[in-house]
Amino acid sequence: MSFIRHQPNYWVHDFEKELLPFLSSCFSPDQNISAQNWSPRVDVKEDKNQYLVYVDLPGVDPKDIDIEMDGHTLTIKGERKIEREEKKDNYYRLERASGKFCRQFSLPETVDSNGIQAKAVQGVLTVILPKLSEQKTRKITIES
Repeated sequence: MSFIRHQPNYWVHDFEKELLPFLSSCFSPDQNISAQNWSPRVDVKEDKNQYLVYVDLPGVDPKDIDIEMDGHTLTIKGERKIEREEKKDNYYRLERASGKFCRQFSLPETVDSNGIQAKAVQGVLTVILPKLSEQKTRKITIES
């Protein structure tokens, strides 16, 4: 009869051995992110009269962007199209994300959906969402 040394945490070692290479490949800077879904970077700002949404979309033609307002949900979607060349003698590194994207934002009820504007300048889409003018409280008289 042979004895086997008890290793209570042996599964942790196997788990690390299998998982770490997978995780490092997922987060490696050498990965080809262009084959994955991508999401453009966004800044959202509020001031007294409006909300501003800035979306980084370099290389995206404004014709390839759709902006929709459904209820209180703002949806910005589109596609970055990058032509890829294949050459036998040259190696090209492809790191820029391409393909379809979609961002959605839940907006407060104070947004005037009829006044929404958008402009694209130097690869930055700016969506201007004006606020509804504040309704001042007024006193209601009661007739007797």
